[in-house]
Amino acid sequence: MTRVSSCPWGVQLILRDSEADQFVFLRDHFIANPAALAGYNRLKLRHAADGPEAYWRAKNALFDKILATRPPR
Repeated sequence: MTRVSSCPWGVQLILRDSEADQFVFLRDHFIANPAALAGYNRLKLRHAADGPEAYWRAKNALFDKILATRPPR
């Protein structure tokens, strides 16, 4: 594999409006709820030194809570 950049990055492809499409809902939630966005930013800062696994656990718990408010499809 050829490295294109010195920065690690990844790409996710999700079929829009599929059950796995959480990105638009989360984006809209954070746009409509500045306090929720500020809370997510605090979560990122709070877990920055804990390593990726701790951050992912905290982020997933927060996102699960937010996604539970998503209307059924």
